[in-house]
Amino acid sequence: MARTLLVTATLALVSVATPAVAGAQASTPRRPARAAAPAASAPLPSLRGPREVALGGLLELHGGAARGEAVRVERRLGDRWRTVGRGRASAVGRFRVRFRAPGRSGRLTLRARAGDGAPSRLLRVGVRPLVLAAVGDVNLGDLPGAYIARFGSGYPWGSVGPVLRRADLARTSSAPSPGTDGRSASASPSGDGRSRCAARGAPAASTW
Repeated sequence: MARTLLVTATLALVSVATPAVAGAQASTPRRPARAAAPAASAPLPSLRGPREVALGGLLELHGGAARGEAVRVERRLGDRWRTVGRGRASAVGRFRVRFRAPGRSGRLTLRARAGDGAPSRLLRVGVRPLVLAAVGDVNLGDLPGAYIARFGSGYPWGSVGPVLRRADLARTSSAPSPGTDGRSASASPSGDGRSRCAARGAPAASTW
């Protein structure tokens, strides 16, 4: 008899506890669904270039943008911006833009922009006067010719080469020499028929 009562009490206790457990599970709040991560925004374009350029010089700018994106370079004129060059980012996100500097000294304030997105940080480039240099009379015959044969074609430019390289445009004038007609001739300070000053932004060849 006592064993029957014990079993009955145990069953009653289980039946009472089960709804309580179910109610506790039902009242447990669910975790809210995780919000979807926002889509990554396109990176801002970047722009870099030289500190200065000569009047009328060829200004070359480089920068970065999203792959394949069309980019324009703008110059600030007062309270407005004017497009001075356009380019497109390569497969690795790099672009290059070239344009001529104005014919007046001053400072250019530039930026790069892709579509209607935010512009790059401002780039400031100084525009300075053109530097000219000239040397003459250059005698390439007789004794100088012997020294050239011995020491190489760069020998005559040892004293004037550094001066000519610092210029945007350089001119040399030859004196009448054996085997020449005495007319003025041009050469580059490097002796290779072209200027090493072109990288400084000269608007044309460095000799004339």
